[in-house]
Amino acid sequence: MYKSPSINYYSKGDTYGRTHQPIRVIENWLLCHHLACVVKYIARAGRNGPMLDDLKKAEWYLARELARYHKKFNKCHFALIETTSINPADVVNDWELSSHLGETLKAIKAAKNQSLKKQLLKKALHHLRAEISIQEGEIS
Repeated sequence: MYKSPSINYYSKGDTYGRTHQPIRVIENWLLCHHLACVVKYIARAGRNGPMLDDLKKAEWYLARELARYHKKFNKCHFALIETTSINPADVVNDWELSSHLGETLKAIKAAKNQSLKKQLLKKALHHLRAEISIQEGEIS
């Protein structure tokens, strides 16, 4: 039987006072690796280092997923269980995200609709890049 390693990070209560932990959101929304990384980097933006660094990492993963979708190569498929799904608006409030980062998460979750996926991932990337521009302006 697999025994998980001792990870004290979360057991210490170092969860930034959040109700919705990033790992629970990722699992609940059944996100593929690329989109899970976007959520992870948005969730930690500015908490473990410069916010801009994390947002640019999120941008890289989102742009990569969109490029893979364009090539019709290894599309990220995910399905949601609507009855237990975490509402993106609750996550936005819980994580105290800006409107652009909130729209990014909402578009990622909505991208389950394969006919609208390309459009929604572009929308997510647009909002993420808008937030990056704002953050770059604050650094200058």
